Amino acid sequence: MKNIVLLTLTLICLGGRMESLAQTESNKILIAYFTWSGNSKKIAEQISKEINSDVFEIVSEKGYPEEYIACTEQAKTELQNQERPKLKTNLEDISKYKTVILVYPNWWNTIPMPVATFLESHNFADKTLIPICTHLGSRFGTSINDVKRLAPKAKIGEGFHIRGLEDESSFSKKVSDLLKNNKLK
Repeated sequence: MKNIVLLTLTLICLGGRMESLAQTESNKILIAYFTWSGNSKKIAEQISKEINSDVFEIVSEKGYPEEYIACTEQAKTELQNQERPKLKTNLEDISKYKTVILVYPNWWNTIPMPVATFLESHNFADKTLIPICTHLGSRFGTSINDVKRLAPKAKIGEGFHIRGLEDESSFSKKVSDLLKNNKLK
């Protein structure tokens, strides 16, 4: 009798664990980020440490100059011409993700053009996009509206903007709040 009870309890626990795994698979999270200075990468890595997620770096095939002024001029030209730079790698299948955390710097008051390429390359219907923007004082700028325009079927979750890389405790708190507010943790 003890063995039957033990077996029954084991099967109940195992069933609950399998249901939990199935829910996790259907709620898969992607962190997609674009970085030039490394700030967005640090944020993506911090979030990835706190939650189970995949990470995808958005990289322009032609790249950007290391020198700040040259980089800003290239970014300005791309924006003015509404270019969509070709990406080095493409995300194979976005359909398996329910939530996409999008991390990017504010370039000329909006998203960098490789981020526009990424957004236009995928179907975000029935997905939540959570924007995280790094900046030097311009906050989100028009980036939220631009993300909505480029991914009109996505639900835009509560994100945050961060000036440069704020002190570690402030940054960690913003990441924790983001995850809690969007029910990701």
